[in-house]
Amino acid sequence: MRARCERTGYKNCTKAPKASWQPASAAEAAATAAGYEVRKTKVEGSCYEVYGVNKQGKLFELFYEPVDLKLMTTKAK
Repeated sequence: MRARCERTGYKNCTKAPKASWQPASAAEAAATAAGYEVRKTKVEGSCYEVYGVNKQGKLFELFYEPVDLKLMTTKAK
């Protein structure tokens, strides 16, 4: 079961060691391919949290599982 961080969204995406994670730039590329303009990326617990703006100018947080880059959730800001 994945725990949610009440403030931002997902916090625990994987139990895999960081050595098996893809680079944060891969999560940024996934967000860009989904149509977002990436503003910032950080690690939130064991997830990549990508801040992106959609074509309508609205800010979103996208949470990616760092091993396979599965999109866990998207949250409008």
